[in-house]
Amino acid sequence: MTYVMQLKNNPKHHVLYGGKVDYFGVKDYNLTLIPGTPEWKYYKRHNLKPYFELFTAETLIKFPDLLLPTTKYILKVSIPDFAEVCVTEREYIRSNKIVIDGWCLVDEFYILWNNKEFCEKIVKINGLFLQHCGYQIKKCEKIQMAAIIQNPMAIQYVIDISDNLSVFAEAVRRNNKILYLIGGEKSVDFLSKIIDEVGITNIKINYTNAASLPSEIIAKFISAGILDFKKMKCQDYNICMAAIEKNPKNLKYVKNEDVLSSDTVAQFISDGVFDFKKMKYQDEYICIRAVEKNPKNLKYVKNKTLDICRTAYNLDERVYKYMTRDMQLYFKYNNNNIPISKLPK
Repeated sequence: MTYVMQLKNNPKHHVLYGGKVDYFGVKDYNLTLIPGTPEWKYYKRHNLKPYFELFTAETLIKFPDLLLPTTKYILKVSIPDFAEVCVTEREYIRSNKIVIDGWCLVDEFYILWNNKEFCEKIVKINGLFLQHCGYQIKKCEKIQMAAIIQNPMAIQYVIDISDNLSVFAEAVRRNNKILYLIGGEKSVDFLSKIIDEVGITNIKINYTNAASLPSEIIAKFISAGILDFKKMKCQDYNICMAAIEKNPKNLKYVKNEDVLSSDTVAQFISDGVFDFKKMKYQDEYICIRAVEKNPKNLKYVKNKTLDICRTAYNLDERVYKYMTRDMQLYFKYNNNNIPISKLPK
């Protein structure tokens, strides 16, 4: 009969000392220990077992907790006739001699991971074992939910299908950090559904990690009053507008006006909310609206175009002194319709 043994390290490069892997070379292992020998001293010093613990696939399926979370490799072995063997109460075997027949990675031991009954039991013991389960079994919402309940971080191994919103919502409900983990992978619509399912007031958000979420989701938390806009380092149109709609006083915490649309900025200037002379971002439309509000704002316009100057001049001729030399000459000779390129220098 073929038995298996669990290993933490690669059997190609290590050997076995009674269940601990340190070196791998020969096929047969004789663990008969004679008091006083180097082997006996090694086992006594390191408190190692002078036997191997062996399992059948059926035993692991029956007692899934025998599969250790640290197991990376499965060693396939047989027991020679002259070995000393005992069977434990939980049906696994202890032997002082083994013959190695082969090995594989733990997730390649398909007889376990394609067994739905085993997978249902093992994910309840350790949800991270979901990563080894077969593809079809991973799609089972019942198994996904069992894994998430045991360890929400198992969400990284969940196969994303259209009807497993409840699984993702349960993961976020149990560990809010999951929202950051999936924030860059899922659509805004899907994330919004998760937040609505969990309840936005039940989610604690971290200002540092919030940057990993789409701006539409951050705006959602700002609108709900969970995030304070003045503490936000990342700002874009969605975030700023959500903050302003929540509280118009948040305008003073907008770091760069260029994240807002020209129409929005111009409207705020017209309403007297933004002080134009303190603005770093300017375009022609914003500047025209600024000089319409106050012609003297022409003084703070960086690029004084003809349309901007004309708008300001028509409202107040005294702004002539704020124009560039070319613009001054243009308005001086304007009655003669002299092209600007023909004006004297």
